[in-house]
Amino acid sequence: MPLPLQLRVGLDGQSLPAAEGGEALCDVPDGAGDAGQRAAVAEGVPRLLGSDPAGCLSEVVPRVTAALPSSPPDFQRAASASFLAVLRRELLPQSTFTQTFLQSILISVDSNDPGEGARGARGSGAETVDTG
Repeated sequence: MPLPLQLRVGLDGQSLPAAEGGEALCDVPDGAGDAGQRAAVAEGVPRLLGSDPAGCLSEVVPRVTAALPSSPPDFQRAASASFLAVLRRELLPQSTFTQTFLQSILISVDSNDPGEGARGARGSGAETVDTG
């Protein structure tokens, strides 16, 4: 069962400001009918990093990365494309990217393919990113 993502987004996929009372930055209900909204949140990470880096890193990114291991492939692809966009656009220092995104990606790969793990992904033609 996917982990709930308590994130608020509007119908157009744009993030909404946090509501009074300490609501999360975005609010996407956890359910089968909300897969498109969940993917929109993952796709919106680069934009959110540009508008509210601290909020995105403290609220959105942890929820997206926590949901990766148990989420459907569409969500995982959206998150992967978003994370790659963050790296390519250099929206974060490489050390922050490594600590925030890369570790969760490797954990997700290991949890989804226990026979291969991260080593198998590197040898399967997957894009390699040099962060050093």
